[in-house]
Amino acid sequence: NRYFSSFSNTKSKISFACSLAFLEAKTAYSLMVISGLETSSFNGSINDYLLTFLPVPPTKIKEFAVEFFKSVANRNIIEAGSFNSELNKFEPKKILSIFLTELINCQKKLLNSQIGTEVSAKCVNIIRNCWINVNLYNLSTVAALEILYKDLSVLNSQNEGIFRICL
Repeated sequence: NRYFSSFSNTKSKISFACSLAFLEAKTAYSLMVISGLETSSFNGSINDYLLTFLPVPPTKIKEFAVEFFKSVANRNIIEAGSFNSELNKFEPKKILSIFLTELINCQKKLLNSQIGTEVSAKCVNIIRNCWINVNLYNLSTVAALEILYKDLSVLNSQNEGIFRICL
């Protein structure tokens, strides 16, 4: 209560509470919490444990993201809807978050050169726009991924196929 004493209304209290940053627990503490929840052994963080409840394993989501990036880099045409059903139509949204995060990880080798750094910044912005299209503008994930594919392909072509160095 002392943390909220300086706020005059409930709305301010809620916005302050929502702005607090929560750090992930240390591994030893995470293991203790998880062992209290389940009898089987799990060696990972609380976040990793919670990801096991997704309808699609995170490794499969990451494989599809790598395949998506490779198709952009190799200038192969891919239909965004082709793996939509395999990824549970990106529901819950955490699946899309993992997918887009892996796309960002795929292009990190671009950071080793000056032109690559510029392209990487544009690439991250395009990926961010995909997230905004789905979560803010309620665009379907298939439509957002088609826009993402088109925008990444244009960026790759404008920079003479620079994404190939990431493969």
